[in-house]
Amino acid sequence: MNCDDDVKPQDTRYFVVSLWNTLQSKAGGIFSIFAEGSDASIQSTVRDVEFVGGFKRVSPSESYLFLNAKTGSERKVLVLWMNSSKGKKREIIKSLQAATIRCCSDKARPVLVACTVIPSVNSVIWAGVFSAQNQQDPENSALALYDIRSIQGRVKGFCASGENPCGSESDTELQPLSVVFKHSSMSAVAAVRSGSWIVLFMGTSDSQLIKFVLDEKFTPGCPTVLLKSDGERAVLPRMHFDPVDFKHIYIALRKEVRFKTVQLIKKVSVVSCVKYGTLIDCRAALDPLCGWCVNIQRCSTQECLKSSWVSTPKDSLQKQLVSFQVWAEKSSSKITLYLSLSLESTGNPAFSCTFPTGAMNLCDGSDPPAVFPNCYCRFSGLNVSAEVAVGDQKITEMLMLKDCLNIKDNSPSASYTQCVQCVSSGCHWSSSSKCCEWAHGRGPQLHVQVRQCVSYITLILSPAALEYSPHGGKKIHVQGSNLEFVESVTVHSSYKHYDLKTQQHKLRGKIVSLSRDVWFESPHYDGSDQFSLLLNAGNSTVDCENLSFKPDPGFTGFTTVQVANDLQVNIKKKADMLNLSMSEVTVTGLQGDQEYPCLLEKIESNAVICKIKGESGAVPAVDSLTIMGSRIS
Repeated sequence: MNCDDDVKPQDTRYFVVSLWNTLQSKAGGIFSIFAEGSDASIQSTVRDVEFVGGFKRVSPSESYLFLNAKTGSERKVLVLWMNSSKGKKREIIKSLQAATIRCCSDKARPVLVACTVIPSVNSVIWAGVFSAQNQQDPENSALALYDIRSIQGRVKGFCASGENPCGSESDTELQPLSVVFKHSSMSAVAAVRSGSWIVLFMGTSDSQLIKFVLDEKFTPGCPTVLLKSDGERAVLPRMHFDPVDFKHIYIALRKEVRFKTVQLIKKVSVVSCVKYGTLIDCRAALDPLCGWCVNIQRCSTQECLKSSWVSTPKDSLQKQLVSFQVWAEKSSSKITLYLSLSLESTGNPAFSCTFPTGAMNLCDGSDPPAVFPNCYCRFSGLNVSAEVAVGDQKITEMLMLKDCLNIKDNSPSASYTQCVQCVSSGCHWSSSSKCCEWAHGRGPQLHVQVRQCVSYITLILSPAALEYSPHGGKKIHVQGSNLEFVESVTVHSSYKHYDLKTQQHKLRGKIVSLSRDVWFESPHYDGSDQFSLLLNAGNSTVDCENLSFKPDPGFTGFTTVQVANDLQVNIKKKADMLNLSMSEVTVTGLQGDQEYPCLLEKIESNAVICKIKGESGAVPAVDSLTIMGSRIS
């Protein structure tokens, strides 16, 4: 660091990265930071720098470091790259390249919380959790993917030791390939590959471990919750897979015990194939880590010895299990049906297809033999039942075939609905003539994609956190996936039925739908202990049954502790099952007519802890508190 009196503050340099010897034989001995008689380091004119993560590749040999930097009120995320194949430390440092990482297009999230590299052969795909630093925002954090193969350029204020000036004036910026998940408080991320699939695991600050998959185009599947611990325990950024079989992941949870911070280590299973009892259920899970082991007749990981292992192909998010095409033979009145399963397999499993009609097989016998996962049938007529056997597993499907030339629709949205009917009947939709035709033999096929992520729906009732009205007013937050399609919400209780789209109840709260969250204001509590919630999207309904109203939280008193100029407030709370989040609780300290906002630090089952910042001198005491509309002394 240069401490000359004439040096301007912006010219002061701080050591950010130093390279250490890992061998005794190196110049200076093991753990030495010196190189060829001088230091080799990356320096910065930015004082507030936080290291978040990094990794080193073997082929080619290169190192990546990821930092948070803060200058005044400006925050940004940086990636530093070095060529590790150089023979000397000074040469490695001088190879420094850097870029600013931006996230995202909907809002700025300038703080990197956690990151991981995704195993890849021909690219370097990196995943980062970025935060807008506002946990009251349900989309505060975002998980974004970047291609960081070619980091070229410099950023202002970061340079090799001895370099002048330090960094360039114009920053090089990286934009995300895809933003794949948003959440109020993601705190950790880890990833593995399974073929062309990416399997991601996210930890959150409210004790959840969430799993979901990405296909080769980074399209996300439905998330599932692997772990939900009691209380507000943040999953810490570092998560590690079991190095033996990758079937488990180790996570660290931060827990507050008697105002002290302790860490709990948990080993969590990341695969649960055994719970799927049939091939259909195993495929429906859309988990690339699971497949059907034909010989032992069980859904399992790929450790399926001396047997075919039937798994989900790379396009499973876009295709249903059974798809088919039909075409009319030009030289006869017969119809050819081509049926395909969205499955792939190691080995050659026993595979057959039958198309029964009464006691007879519909097919005339001139069709080619079935070869996994495809089969053909030539016949006359349009009523078809298909039975497909993979080993001992049978898949039965009623195929609603129609005369392709007679599929027409006169509704206002005729083109779209006619296209859906056409494709669903195995016919060919002509985008140029906007009409349905017989398919011209087997070929590329449009797919009507319908996926509902019903398995990942949780309900969070916010107790009195918002303004009350005679019509209710409690904020209900539903988390899930594909929730942007929710058109209305219906609440059933033992006494009344409410449809939150109708106007006769004059409900103030509108429905706000995003891809993974729905908010609405509840109807007035009518004394029912149980109620159910229906999410309505087009002709589909997701039913959340056996939900119950819980009483508001009870606060019984508080104590204060002076911490430097700040006043720590420890609020006693009755134990409950509400699982309050930080965004649901607001606390204000009162001293006479003066009000002091109390910033939340943690919520436990029987306590809430916050601090009143003494920015212009110490806060001596408070007489009372206002918590979520209630006053306690």
